[in-house]
Amino acid sequence: MRAAHEYDANCSVRAASPKEVAMAVAYAQSYQSACMKRLVGAAIVAENGITLSTGFNENPVPMMSCKTGLGYCYKDAEMHKSIESLTEVYCPKCGTKQGPLVRPYACLKCHENLKARLFPSRNIEICTAIHAEERAIRSLGDRSAAKATLFCTTFPCFQCARYIVDAQIARVVYVEAYPVKQSLGFLEKNGVTVEPFNGFKSRSFSHVFKQIR
Repeated sequence: MRAAHEYDANCSVRAASPKEVAMAVAYAQSYQSACMKRLVGAAIVAENGITLSTGFNENPVPMMSCKTGLGYCYKDAEMHKSIESLTEVYCPKCGTKQGPLVRPYACLKCHENLKARLFPSRNIEICTAIHAEERAIRSLGDRSAAKATLFCTTFPCFQCARYIVDAQIARVVYVEAYPVKQSLGFLEKNGVTVEPFNGFKSRSFSHVFKQIR
């Protein structure tokens, strides 16, 4: 008997590829995150297609999420405090001296995004959350991820790139790009194959279930 999702070659519906299944698992994990900035999911899949572990970005247990425990993003709040405490700032683009910086932290003359200039990392180094990739790697336990593939909804940050290399993961497949280019260079330099996801995402899952906000 033909499976419900399989049709003749002339029809548009087909069976999901192994990559699409793995990425669907990663996206399903992202629904567990209550992060106020970005919802990320990850899945580590062995060469034989078996899912070894999964993860999503969220504060460590038993800490509450920023949304529930604080009502605001911790790293962003600290970044804004630092920006607003500056007493003398010059726009790096046009050289105009700024008054006290207030949101949206744009240059008074050329409207350059000063927050992006002052904090190019977006203060990610003091984010309280365990990232999806890190949580998936930590969840491996004593299982080896050598030659495995990490499927992630967002490209790994530099910190997670280090964990990926240390876990001997062979390949990273991602959907959303990440603004820190050093992550890509670090992974490729250490022999990790990196490729954008090519396939269909599980849209019906998103239509039925709502992500936490």
